[in-house]
Amino acid sequence: MRPIAITILLTLGASLAAAQPSGRGALPTPDDSVIAREALPRARELAATGNAALALSVLQDLLDKEGERLLPIDAEGTLFVPVRRHVHELLLADADLLARYRSAESARAQQHLEAGDLASVERTRLFTPAGCEAVLRLAQLELEAGRFDSARLMLQQLERHPDRSSAVAQAAARLARQIADHLRRPDAEAWAVRWAAGEPLPSGPGVTIGRALNAPSRSALSGYLDAPAPEQPGAPLQSVALGDPRTRPTEEDESRIDAGRWILPSTVGDLVLVNDGVRIAAFDQATLALAWDRRVTPASADLLAEVGSLRPGELEDVSAVSAWGGVAVAATGVPIAGSRVGDRRLHAIDLHTGEPLWSIDPSWIDRRLDNASIRGPVAIDEGTAVVALRRLGMFRRQTQLFLIGLNLYTGEPRWVRTAGTVGTLPWGRVVARVEGSVIHQGVVYRGDDMGILAAYEVASGRPVWVRLLRSRSVFDPIYRGAGEVLPREMLTPVVVDDQILYLEPGLPRLLRLNASDGAIIGTRDAATLGNPRYLLRAGRHLAAVSTDALALVPLAEIDAAPVRMAPSFDSPMAGRVVAAGSSLIVPLESGLHVLDPESPDTMRLLPTSNSGNVAVATGQAAGSLLVVSGDALSNYLPWSRAEAVLAARSASSPRNPAPLLTYLDLATRSSNSAKAPELADRVLALADADPVSRESILARQRLFELLASITAS
Repeated sequence: MRPIAITILLTLGASLAAAQPSGRGALPTPDDSVIAREALPRARELAATGNAALALSVLQDLLDKEGERLLPIDAEGTLFVPVRRHVHELLLADADLLARYRSAESARAQQHLEAGDLASVERTRLFTPAGCEAVLRLAQLELEAGRFDSARLMLQQLERHPDRSSAVAQAAARLARQIADHLRRPDAEAWAVRWAAGEPLPSGPGVTIGRALNAPSRSALSGYLDAPAPEQPGAPLQSVALGDPRTRPTEEDESRIDAGRWILPSTVGDLVLVNDGVRIAAFDQATLALAWDRRVTPASADLLAEVGSLRPGELEDVSAVSAWGGVAVAATGVPIAGSRVGDRRLHAIDLHTGEPLWSIDPSWIDRRLDNASIRGPVAIDEGTAVVALRRLGMFRRQTQLFLIGLNLYTGEPRWVRTAGTVGTLPWGRVVARVEGSVIHQGVVYRGDDMGILAAYEVASGRPVWVRLLRSRSVFDPIYRGAGEVLPREMLTPVVVDDQILYLEPGLPRLLRLNASDGAIIGTRDAATLGNPRYLLRAGRHLAAVSTDALALVPLAEIDAAPVRMAPSFDSPMAGRVVAAGSSLIVPLESGLHVLDPESPDTMRLLPTSNSGNVAVATGQAAGSLLVVSGDALSNYLPWSRAEAVLAARSASSPRNPAPLLTYLDLATRSSNSAKAPELADRVLALADADPVSRESILARQRLFELLASITAS
């Protein structure tokens, strides 16, 4: 029986493959509405035959039950938008039907409004007067909560509302002006001016916004477009070990995974954040002094053995930390075999104190997330953490991509969405390439190798659009072959103005799409860019990075402009390419190289002692480099700058011995021990001022340890 079964299965697989266009796979399935596919045409027929009451009943039922599910909007059936939008377009296209709808539903909408159910009125009866009022109130609440883009997206629903011509228009225009004053972006300003009917309202006097409310989130994929040009680093000022010694490669087993190659550091303020799957830690960028660390669970012997025996091709995701609004968020565990070995929870930590805020396993949120594994760094905006999860389809015969939104400060779930589903053979692999999310103006964009690119509102999880793309094969294959992508080659959509740049998984094409509606407005053969693994914005250029080459093309003429290639690499890649100011930092095994996209004919070698995944300091040490290589984090900050930073910190905290002790430690490590006596005397003076306090006792102990190490050396 077994040979017969295998023959049947192979024959079925061959027939399915033959049914697909050459080189393409099956389209995935979004969270579409089967009911609406039949009900919408039926409603049109009923309205056309004069049965408006029954047509409106069908439409309202769709708004009540299927509004945020999806239906295709294009002839090819590859671009999907919410059912709610389809219903609204149908009503707007028929003035008589819209008037009948408002007459039929306004009373019920008003009842819900008076009961305080604003969200229900906005979601299901937007085109009634009560729906307009609900939008105004909800937008005001979002504004007061500091979710400015969410307020904008909410209020923009009144763009074609029947009541925009009434006195409500003035209230909407005033609110639009307040939102624009907080966002401080040209697009928001133009919107507010237009809503004021061509007569700009004066900006609010002295509007002051907390930096955290407007600052973008930081993650290992954020880039450093505002950073100064990298300095000539020289020798590292300091290095600290990462990970558990029991997981580090040994000389006897050089084939083991280099943990630094999947750990992507991120910088925020004066801190650099790292996550090795077991421990989340924050170090001072200038000194690498440990600010805090959280070992979320004790590392078991089994986990350590698992990590220590991994090979480079077995890891399926990066390990990173994201931060926004004083909170750091990271997933732990080791991403292999479609899951996470060890602690698979998501953790939020106070960025300043290191105190844990919350931890949550995705399966606690929704039964659909059972056995789903977090994939990619968390994307954060306006107090909402957006997490992508993939669920292995080995037994269910399907692989699914989910997006969830969590309250950043409490971990409370705000929304859960199924972005896409694709068929999977029993031996199918979870993913062939690693992908991440990007947030732009209140919308999160996420692609997936199954053949999907989706846009959802961050605050509400409401779908904006979902586009289906051709995947690599009919089924999601399980085993990664030679040449498959490494975690550090994570692909994220690139946002340029109001356009999204993305690499289609099934066809070698670079896609250019409208961010607002998902329409494809340009394509380019990816072979002309060297068949890249991931994309980066580099000043006025797009950088397309492959395993052994880097291509550059001007953003203004991205579809057809000539491609310029960087010089041939003299050694393999050692880390992820990052944008720093107007330059690119290219980590090769031969060292870190700097490339100017405007003149890419040569690369400048930075004299560093190691190479790997790079972060650029953003705080007082701005412009210096931090490198994760092997199992260590190193910072390349000249001693003269480090000394100035430490002196300034000591002066700003004259009664705190900690900056002086760090000053003393680094001075001796960098062969500048002439200052040691003076610094030691200053520490003792501070300790003597309050000799029995805990801080003074610890300061003396630390000082003794430092002086003993100086004497021993």
